[in-house]
Amino acid sequence: MASRSTRNKLRWQVEKAIAHMDRAVEHLAMVDIKANGQSAYIEKHMAMLVVMIEGVKTVLKDFREGL
Repeated sequence: MASRSTRNKLRWQVEKAIAHMDRAVEHLAMVDIKANGQSAYIEKHMAMLVVMIEGVKTVLKDFREGL
């Protein structure tokens, strides 16, 4: 594997990706709030989107642990 500082840089990049996933969930929450329950399309897809993002976060965390 790479040197210690390179490993830390890689981990930092993955941390940033995880943080971006958190931000994505925040943005989706705002979409849900602004829709105010008036869009069946948003209601139908929102849960799936959040589950998908949480799944990506789990994979990123496992990946980070392997670095």
